[in-house]
Amino acid sequence: MATKILIVEDTIDIRDALVITFTEAGFRVAAAATGEEAFIELAKFTPDIVLLDVHLPGISGLDILKQMRKTLSVPILMYTNSASSEFVKDAIQAGASDYVLKDTGMAQLIERVQMRLGAASEPAVSESPVDATDNPTIMYVGQDVAVQRLITDTSRRLAIESTRVTTAKVALSRLSNDRSAIVVTELELRDGGGMNFVRELKRDRQFSNVPIVMVAENAPPELRRSALSHGATAFYIKPISAIEFEQLVRKLLRSAHASGAA
Repeated sequence: MATKILIVEDTIDIRDALVITFTEAGFRVAAAATGEEAFIELAKFTPDIVLLDVHLPGISGLDILKQMRKTLSVPILMYTNSASSEFVKDAIQAGASDYVLKDTGMAQLIERVQMRLGAASEPAVSESPVDATDNPTIMYVGQDVAVQRLITDTSRRLAIESTRVTTAKVALSRLSNDRSAIVVTELELRDGGGMNFVRELKRDRQFSNVPIVMVAENAPPELRRSALSHGATAFYIKPISAIEFEQLVRKLLRSAHASGAA
């Protein structure tokens, strides 16, 4: 049975291109130009996923999102020309599953939609144990709602665990009792800098092999290079691409499993 997608986009050329692209990709497509039209479509069409423009005439995309979340549990991707950290936070708090920039290529857009539908061809990492456990965990150290939602959604798709703490001190204590497969930390933490946290982790032999991903609102290239030289595995500037983050997590978990099996 064809996967059903609802596309809500007011610019006719973009909407038509999306309809053609997804139809050719084998989707069953419904399209709307406004929030009012979208809810009319929803009365007769139950989608598996929604692609929702942010700037629409009448009801805004975020207001439509909030209204849809009262009855829909399917993934909803916000379709936007730009995505500030503030927008991403607002969208995720309102129930968005992800965001997609309008300059994203059609092939990448379909890939993103398929990922949200759980249709990626690569098997889930959880099928292979990591560090002799069936429950690999991503620990997030920080307070950013958007990053936490990204980690939660990624963990759910990969059938792994996730946890959050707000300070480096608590993270170190938690890691001593419950080693995580991956640590994601903010550059700025409540009890000091993320750089010091990375250095402290890497000095401790029991944590020296734990991958550390740093995230920040902004950071000059030299600071990012410094983080990587001190042991960070990756450094992301927000907003973080969900598809890139999931690909990184998959890669790190495969690497951890291969090291544990060696």
